[in-house]
Amino acid sequence: MKKFLQKVWRVIRLIFGVELALAALGGVIVSIQSPEVGNIVLTIVCAGVAYLLLRRKKPKAAQISGTPVPGVSVRAEVTPPDVPEEVLRDMRKHYSLMQAQNDARILQESFQLCQQTYNFETFFSRLQLVQRCALTLLQAKQAGCKISRQTVKACESALSAASALRLDFLDRIYTKQVTAAMQLKTPAGRRRRLEALLNELQEHDIDFMPIEDTYNEYLQRVQELMDE
Repeated sequence: MKKFLQKVWRVIRLIFGVELALAALGGVIVSIQSPEVGNIVLTIVCAGVAYLLLRRKKPKAAQISGTPVPGVSVRAEVTPPDVPEEVLRDMRKHYSLMQAQNDARILQESFQLCQQTYNFETFFSRLQLVQRCALTLLQAKQAGCKISRQTVKACESALSAASALRLDFLDRIYTKQVTAAMQLKTPAGRRRRLEALLNELQEHDIDFMPIEDTYNEYLQRVQELMDE
């Protein structure tokens, strides 16, 4: 019983930790457009609580394996690809401040939509926009364009949040669809609703590859509910 309660507590910590981490990252992005004290304080609080919920006890030296904490993406996602010097040179000439501001706005709006939407196509198309705008702004910084430190930090945070956003969306869509299915009166109706969810999840298996283990667990959960 004790082990079961510990497992439930870990799941609760993970869910709320990811939610607060995403809220903190969103706060960083919002602060770019509206650097108010309230936004900054709320962002710091969310980040601090998320850290406390997601952190793990340090393992003994012999047990260190380098495995990342669930819901926290690998640093490699933040590293921009190598860009040829001629591309950087062209960017210095043609990438304007207005373009940078527009990319920052699109990044912010797309990030927030990723946190809210229940639509698969909307989520993954907006996630691509987040990553594209973030990489463009980081490349502009590398080229020597005038990109603020806050914007660079927001870009790095947005790229690092890719896996956490996928986890959050997966849990959100699962909770909504399963709740709706369980409210149906007939077993056949519930099964059809769950089968539709399973098919939609499987259509996006490649998109969920960065969180493959968790994705497979959710597939198994849906299948088990269908078999009841």
